[in-house]
Amino acid sequence: MDRVAGSLLISLALALALTMLLSPVPLLAVQRYRLDDLGTLGGRDTHPNSINNRGQVVGYSKYSTEDGPYHAFLWEDHVMTDLGALGGVFSEAYDLNDSTRIVGITDTDDKGTGFLWRDGTMYDFGAMTGNRRNTPYGISNSGKIVGRTPAYGTNDWHAFLYANGTLNDLGTLGGPDGIAVDINENDQITGTSNIHAWGELQNRAFMWQNGTMTSLGTLGGKHSSANALNDYGHVVGFSGVTDIGSPHAFLWQDGAMTDLGTLGGFASYAYDINNTEQVVGSAQRQGGDNRAFIFQGGVMYDLNDLVVASSSASYELFDAYSVNNSGKIIGMAYLDAIYTGYILTPIPEPSSVAFLALIALATVLKRTGRLHYPQSSMLVSPPIAP
Repeated sequence: MDRVAGSLLISLALALALTMLLSPVPLLAVQRYRLDDLGTLGGRDTHPNSINNRGQVVGYSKYSTEDGPYHAFLWEDHVMTDLGALGGVFSEAYDLNDSTRIVGITDTDDKGTGFLWRDGTMYDFGAMTGNRRNTPYGISNSGKIVGRTPAYGTNDWHAFLYANGTLNDLGTLGGPDGIAVDINENDQITGTSNIHAWGELQNRAFMWQNGTMTSLGTLGGKHSSANALNDYGHVVGFSGVTDIGSPHAFLWQDGAMTDLGTLGGFASYAYDINNTEQVVGSAQRQGGDNRAFIFQGGVMYDLNDLVVASSSASYELFDAYSVNNSGKIIGMAYLDAIYTGYILTPIPEPSSVAFLALIALATVLKRTGRLHYPQSSMLVSPPIAP
């Protein structure tokens, strides 16, 4: 290839790449996904709860018969590992961080307790914190844990933060009970507490930061509940729209709670949000059946419509519980009347594939000496991988 032809090729490649990057209209408006079944521990059902940024998944699965108990599991690269229990027969994993530290609940010979799993060993969280009723629900990458703890001398529950070997009671919004379910990398915590309002107890989603617990309000009804937050402090959950109506999924940010709507039915629930503002959950269709959804760019999509047909088979996705920062999603589906866990992996868009192919072609031709940049050409750096 001569110098002029080579320069023309690279100019065309770069022009096309820039067009793909700068075009306001993507070639595919909505992300598509490949579905993989998470499998089981040997029994019938699997319930995934959380996925980290390494693509590892935790939850619980039946490990023997159809009616047998569950064990917590760790799933990675299509392999599901049984985390066992602390002497009993039951365990559930709720959350994990990017260092594969896992929290959940289990039983010993004669009682239930929380657990912390790390480096292949399950530890008794109740023994670590001085009370077997302390229940951990979320863990940050720095190893800080949140959950609920029994309030001293009462039958009430309070939200807690466990950090540096100390369990801190975060209290409530004024009512008797509170629970913390998630913590981000800025030590912001979200959960649900109750308040006294109009002569009754009402639930409120809350944000805790810098020692203060703040109510996030509602969408107009009496109750709200938070499920997760991202590193920007944006919270998702569900709230009543009216005092007696069905709840709607919400996104709270910058002091305002936004109704995410439904898929045509009455109710919806948001379970997780990542740092690219993708929200996942479950919503009713007009017929009343529940469907897993992803909310992005101001639109709620039925995830069943976004899975490539070759991988979806007869799966009916009804819940989406967790989404990581690369867009992988886990949840539950029906398959031939059986509950099963799934993981959805984003399929690269053609524009991204074409761009990378053009860069690769230009690189090969340059290295083999078959492509030469003119001295006056403008150099454009390839994108940095996330």
